[in-house]
Amino acid sequence: MPGAGGTLRVGVIDVGSLDPAAANPGSASSMLVADLLFDGLTSFDVSKGTVVGALATSWGVGADGLTWKFQIDPAATFADGTRIGAAEVKQSIERVASRGEQALSGVRLALIVGYAEFAKGDSSAITGLVAEGTTLEVRLRSSYAVLPELFADPVFGVVKPSDASATAFASSPVGSGSFALASRTATKLTLVKAPKSHALLAGVDVTIYPDAAAAYAAFANGELDEAPVPADRIAAATTAATASGGSVVSASQQVSYGFGMNLASPALANVELRKAIVRAVDRDGIRRRIFPGTATMTGLIGPEANGWRDDACGAACTYDVAAAMAQVKAAYPAGGVPTVHVDYFEDDLKRDGKVAAAIAAALQAAGIPAEVRSHSLAEFQQLVVSGRAELFRYGWIGSYPSADAYLAPFESSGTDNVFSLADPALTAAIVQARSAPTDAARTAAYIAAEDLALALAPLLPLVQFETHVVVTAKVYDLRLAPNGSIDWPAVRVDRN
Repeated sequence: MPGAGGTLRVGVIDVGSLDPAAANPGSASSMLVADLLFDGLTSFDVSKGTVVGALATSWGVGADGLTWKFQIDPAATFADGTRIGAAEVKQSIERVASRGEQALSGVRLALIVGYAEFAKGDSSAITGLVAEGTTLEVRLRSSYAVLPELFADPVFGVVKPSDASATAFASSPVGSGSFALASRTATKLTLVKAPKSHALLAGVDVTIYPDAAAAYAAFANGELDEAPVPADRIAAATTAATASGGSVVSASQQVSYGFGMNLASPALANVELRKAIVRAVDRDGIRRRIFPGTATMTGLIGPEANGWRDDACGAACTYDVAAAMAQVKAAYPAGGVPTVHVDYFEDDLKRDGKVAAAIAAALQAAGIPAEVRSHSLAEFQQLVVSGRAELFRYGWIGSYPSADAYLAPFESSGTDNVFSLADPALTAAIVQARSAPTDAARTAAYIAAEDLALALAPLLPLVQFETHVVVTAKVYDLRLAPNGSIDWPAVRVDRN
């Protein structure tokens, strides 16, 4: 059996910047590299399904639920040996906050005292972040029991302040994670185990490819130990890997896809019509035809979060044209069903037009007039922001391992609420969940909030994306995290 040591050869798809604050939460490759090079206060333990300490050795919240204290490992250092204290963590969090809505998890920092003033440029620091030695105090405006889960997002990886402003930082940073960047070319990152790292591997060689097909071809040629599998090659890759003693490792990703509904649109103001839309669409059929290698969304909460249920939406999401037609009739007994416009933009994979056409055809079959409207990306974004979209393409990323990441967009005052949804009971349920005193109470509260959101039918849930990678027989204990990264401390390779 393999022990410590050895180098894992990994294939990734274009990762862009190595700055963790700029990491793309929708890209498994981007998250993987950020997670290799940087640690934040906490991280997600895949085997335990919970958040554990990374740079923080412990944390706790005061009786008021508003003041958190994170104790940072006094032995923690950057890859060059420089000590990491609370001041460095504070500045790294502020770097994420300065990106505003460009950082999904950064939006949640609005709960910290002084965030608004910092975001507007009225203050040079977030006053609710207080650093003293190895203790970081976080003062909140309202309870947020999932703060440790939020800080597990790799975008909160701690960077060295003196390096962060350097021109070369995004391409050759000094990290704070389990591995340090030893060298880089245009297509390869050579990483070595960082001082005081608990990883078993001695190093990781990361080779960058233009797409999954190229990475998988390199794996098939024996150039890699681990690589992403193209969605249309999963079955073949599984057969080939099994024959050689390897395997395909799969896990749900924190990325979901559907079509949102603008409740402010007169066409979608009737909740019964919105419910009929959900029943009218063959969600499984769309997923199988257009999104191989994925799963059908079962509700709003992602599979990696506490509170996920394998049939949260239940009968309300079951494909049933007759039931949808009955709901339409009940909603508009005198006729006059409004025309619903299906809005989308076409991405590089050319899937959205097919989805929009399938949805429109399904609505028409259920007695709901529907028209497809195609837009450029810029036009689509403006349409959604202006509130003129109707049934619109909607992708979401649960960027931290909590039900809160999936339900926050449905909060009335949320900056990422694009549904024109303003329901006091739902918002109160989300706020209650955030202040629940125990994990069990919090999970139950988030489930109750999800049920309230599903009853309002603001979303046609379609696809839950999954990550699929192939590994050789020499790789042991490789487990995928929801963000597409890997449980690095556990991975081992056979050096024989």
